[in-house]
Amino acid sequence: GLPYVFMWITLLLTWLALAPCYRTNLVDLSNETKINKESKEKLLMDPPLMNEMCGSPWSQYQQALRLHTQSSRISTDPLLWTVSGGAEYRGYLGTILRKWEDIGLNPPLIVALDQETAYHACYDLGVAAVLWDLPERSYSKVADSKFGVAAALAELGIHSLFFELDIFCHVNPIPLIRSYVDDDDGMDMVLLGHGDVNHHPNIGMYYTKPTLVVVNFFHRVLEVLSRGQESNHVFVDEGGKEGAAFDQEVFNKCLPLKRNYKGELIETANVLYLPSDRDTNLLDICHQEHHQINYTVVSHVYINSFNPPNVFDSTICIHPLATLPFLPLEHKVATAKYLGFDPVPIVPDEEKLLKTESGDLVMNECWALVFDGSHLYEHENEKNRLQDMISSLVWLAKKSNRTLILPRHVRDKDSRVVNTMSLLEMESLRETVPYRFSSRGWKHETLVPRVGRIDLLLEDIQQKMEDVPVVAVEEFCRLFLEDNSNNQMVIREEINEIREQLSFCMDKPLEFTRGSSNWGPLCGALRAHMRQNFNPQSTNKSSI
Repeated sequence: GLPYVFMWITLLLTWLALAPCYRTNLVDLSNETKINKESKEKLLMDPPLMNEMCGSPWSQYQQALRLHTQSSRISTDPLLWTVSGGAEYRGYLGTILRKWEDIGLNPPLIVALDQETAYHACYDLGVAAVLWDLPERSYSKVADSKFGVAAALAELGIHSLFFELDIFCHVNPIPLIRSYVDDDDGMDMVLLGHGDVNHHPNIGMYYTKPTLVVVNFFHRVLEVLSRGQESNHVFVDEGGKEGAAFDQEVFNKCLPLKRNYKGELIETANVLYLPSDRDTNLLDICHQEHHQINYTVVSHVYINSFNPPNVFDSTICIHPLATLPFLPLEHKVATAKYLGFDPVPIVPDEEKLLKTESGDLVMNECWALVFDGSHLYEHENEKNRLQDMISSLVWLAKKSNRTLILPRHVRDKDSRVVNTMSLLEMESLRETVPYRFSSRGWKHETLVPRVGRIDLLLEDIQQKMEDVPVVAVEEFCRLFLEDNSNNQMVIREEINEIREQLSFCMDKPLEFTRGSSNWGPLCGALRAHMRQNFNPQSTNKSSI
């Protein structure tokens, strides 16, 4: 009767009022379809649908993306994407993405491992982001998302380039990668190789074409990793040795074996068993004939993960400290800076710098302060002097409100050198003062300090060099030859406070060499590494 008519009219009016909201939430594709009918040249290049879905769960975005790709022409330009999670990586995300933009990379899709990272990317940085929400399959959300998204994008017909946040480039790598794809129409995947074993792939960066074998390959890798849940992620290798198998190792083993020019296998057949079933080779899942993926590994002159990376003139990207993947991002950023891949570009008009004249801390400028480098750890006086010099340089940069260009090396009386990063913990430095490493070509003006008067040196920097972008201090060690003035007492207390804030590693023999290309262990890196103990379970909370 009449009540039913009113009820249906009310429902109809309610639906008409709310329909725009529902269409927004479920992604209104009508505009996209209309655009593509009007212009067949429109391509799907950047992450689509983000105005409506930024911060949404990956599962919902994947469904919407499937509908979108059905009505859009797909570009052969790769969709750049990465994985990010945790406070440390979230803090560096904006800096790293600005660097990517500087070298010509398109805005990426951020696959966030936590909701806070997704919201930070969407609302603070204005970058496309989705929240990884699929059930756990392997030992970590990192591996699940890296391989799961790669399979999904390929299945949707999208060319993609995965790019870890701890890979640092000074040139856009896409043209190089595309040259390998263009030369071989049958190429499914291009990876960049490790610097120490250059024919092995580095899963920090891989380009994939939307082919069925790519989809199957990544699903098979995840399948092998998921079997490890039965044994707490412990596997047995061909030698009968039990141990954890992480994403990189399983990825390598699932790739087809390469053959040399004689047709011989470069390596022996790969096997991987569960401890409870040593008769079933899990890698049979990967090595079915119709799942063989065609891939190539670019030479190590383009990307290096050795500790430290070997950098050549042709190196365009580095993946520092990949041999110790659970080290803090701070150490990786410091390595990138040290090797000339600083993710923070210098703005000459906005940033003022302070450095030593030589770029190093050189003992032979002042013979009264020389020390025997190889036995430094045995001599408290020499260690104290060196810590004083570093702390005073940090104090001077902080008081003059300048970014410190940290000396790359300390040189002893025989001109032997040791990496400053082997002496000073980078994280403690970052918390004290902004810093960079030396770069060739910087023009600077030099100040010669008066003996023992660091207060007058600070005064000269603040007054005489106020508008100078880069100030260099000649013979910095001259500040320590005399220290008799009364006004130095207050300064000495301030420098001691800086020294307490910094963390040093000088209690073990140091790796001095005759050349400046040496590389000692990072200060504090071993302790951070040992805390992780390479426990697969601990990686569930790790970030990338």
